Amino acid sequence: MRNNNIFKFIPAISKKNLISKIVFTLFLLTLLVPLFADTIPVRVIANTEDTVGKSLASNFRHLIRTSSAYHQTYSTDGIHFVIRLDTLDKNKGQYGMEGFSTIYSYIILIEAGDGFQLFLTNGLGYSGSLIAHKTAQDIYNYLDDYIETLLQLLNY
Repeated sequence: MRNNNIFKFIPAISKKNLISKIVFTLFLLTLLVPLFADTIPVRVIANTEDTVGKSLASNFRHLIRTSSAYHQTYSTDGIHFVIRLDTLDKNKGQYGMEGFSTIYSYIILIEAGDGFQLFLTNGLGYSGSLIAHKTAQDIYNYLDDYIETLLQLLNY
């Protein structure tokens, strides 16, 4: 019989402590969402080593900065959403093929301000240099839809 205990992979945090942090984070979110009802704070953490990935991250940050719904934050204080964007050149090491496409991964988290992060969702894909701006827009649209759905679930 297989043990499907999801907490066995988190040895440093007890089950009770983890569940209480998750509940506390969701409770904070329900209390603090009205406080940033004008704009929602988002921290973008990009780990890009390739030119297409840098373009993708730059385009995504630009969308957050110019958004009427979000504002970019660099602070780790307070509750906010975190977007981790990692990229890698799809053709790294292949002479003449580098710099045309990237493989990307993004993770959407909520950070409670004390370093505790709650995983929400993630995505994986690849993008060419000519459509990096569209890929950034697609990630932004997904983030926007996801946060809107989350806020609807919380009745905001």
